This record gives sequence, structure tokens and C-alpha cells, in this order.
Amino acid sequence: MNGRPLVTICLPTYNGAHLVRRALDSLLAQDYPNIELLIADDLSSDDTPRICEEYAARDPRVRFRRNARNLGAWGNFAHLLPEARGEYLLWASQDDWWDPRFISALLATMEGHPEVVAALPAVRFTYVDDVQPSFLSRFSGKSRPDRQSRRALLKSMFSKRGAEGEMNRTNMYIHGLVRTRSFQAAMAAYPGVILHERQIVCHWVLKGRFAYVDEVLCEKLTTGTSVAERHGAKTAFVVARTQAFLPVRYASDMVRSILRSSDIPPARKAWAAACAWYYLSSWARKQLERAVMTALPKSAPQALAGRRKTKPTA
Repeated sequence: MNGRPLVTICLPTYNGAHLVRRALDSLLAQDYPNIELLIADDLSSDDTPRICEEYAARDPRVRFRRNARNLGAWGNFAHLLPEARGEYLLWASQDDWWDPRFISALLATMEGHPEVVAALPAVRFTYVDDVQPSFLSRFSGKSRPDRQSRRALLKSMFSKRGAEGEMNRTNMYIHGLVRTRSFQAAMAAYPGVILHERQIVCHWVLKGRFAYVDEVLCEKLTTGTSVAERHGAKTAFVVARTQAFLPVRYASDMVRSILRSSDIPPARKAWAAACAWYYLSSWARKQLERAVMTALPKSAPQALAGRRKTKPTA
């Protein structure tokens, strides 16, 4: 369309009939016109396929298919990704909502800047059934990904802490706007199961730079638990994190994928060991903190938590 790059939206679905209309309406209402919306249903048992077929029938930008077998959360997306034809890609979730300017605002930060691999806005998280108050994931000051060095960004990504100690949700870049080839190259490089979205985001940090738009342009519905915690080993492409060997496997797979990636410059593959170190040291520190808090009297953890300098937004 008038030379504008195509943006592919990949939407894996599964039993999301109660919310998928809201997601589809907000995606198709984007003020950026040159999009394609690819939907893959993972054998839903509710009305999700019928709803998606309805949208595909009335909008030529929508393509829908139903999997022959259940692939799980990661598997469904991994099998949909190769079908993307656009230069840019948005991995959408069936229970999220996007501002009409989501694509256009992020694309403006990437066009003309080939070194930028991914862009993200501030994101509002809303809990299912309002069990907790909603909160914002927002970067500011030295914690903004577009202002950090590669080393600082990798370190904060695995420690999950920003420059001032606040919670850091850089992993949300996986649901931002990403260059399709970088997404495909990162997924193809993994030797086995992808255990966490930060493994993929790590690839993009080593590939190039990040962009950030300090506006709330997306709302994510959350339960407060990860995909692995919700589905465990039952999900095809996810392994339960409670297994003792998981941290080592996580780090080793990440190193192997960096070394075999076709999208990371050879000179930057030496960062693989640093990535593994940042992750393992952060994991060990959290385990130690958990052990200490468990050993303390019941009143001590609350007292210590009250002294911590934290911010409600990231």
C-alpha cells in the first residue's frame, strides 16, 4: 500500500471465545492499513474457531486455519511464524487489547533505523477477574532500553531489575513490534524447547537495538503466573520450571542458540557466556534470598519487604 511495509500479526488461539472478539476488533482497527492477520486455532472446544472464521470471511486481511492436533502455546506460534510475509511482526495474544496507534507509533521508531530490532510501548497489566489492581509496565530514565548499553540491558533483562532496582519487564518486547526475520532466526536457532521469552529477547539484544514509546498502547490480561507455571509439562513447547535441572538447561540452550544463530554478528557471539552468567547468577541469588526469607521468623519477611526501595511500575 503506497510503499508502506507489510506488518504481519500472528494470533494463536485456544478456547478464547469470551475475549477473542475484543482482540480481533482492536487489531483490525489499527490506523496503519497495510497489515495481515494470521490466526491459528489449537483445537479449541468452544466457539473460538467459529468466531475467527466469521472475521476471516468478512475481512480479506485475515487468514484462519485450525491445527490438525494440539501443539501447545509455544508450538502453535512456532508453526504459525513461518507463514508471516510482512517485514515486521506482532505476536498477539487472544486476551489482549491494542490502541489503534500501536503499530503506527512503534513502526515510526523503526523505519529508517535498521539497527532497531524491536519496539515496545508502555503496557497496562490487568488481572483476570480483578483479583489485584492493574499496574503499568513502563521504563524511565536510565532504565529505558533505548538508553542502555548492551551489557546493562542484558544484565537487567536476566535480573529482572532496572537501573534503580525497580521491576523490569523487558521480556515484553516479545509482544512488541519486531523485524520478522529476526523473530524467525531466533526461533529457528533453538536446539530444543524454548523455556522463557527472555531467551528470544536475548537474541535481539545481541542483534541490534531496542526502541521504546512512552505511551500506554496495549493492555494485557494476566493471571500473575507464567505460561510454564500454568501449563507445566503438559504444554508441548514448555517445560515446568520446578525441575532441578532447568536453570542449567535454560542457560546451555541459550548459549547454543546464540552460537548457531544466523542473525547475530559473529563478533557478538562471545556474549553467550555473559548471558549465561547473568542468568545463572541472578537465579542463584533469588534462590538464596528465598531460602533466607523462609528461614526467618514469619514477621521478618514483611518487615524486610517494607524497607525495600521498589517502584510500583516498571
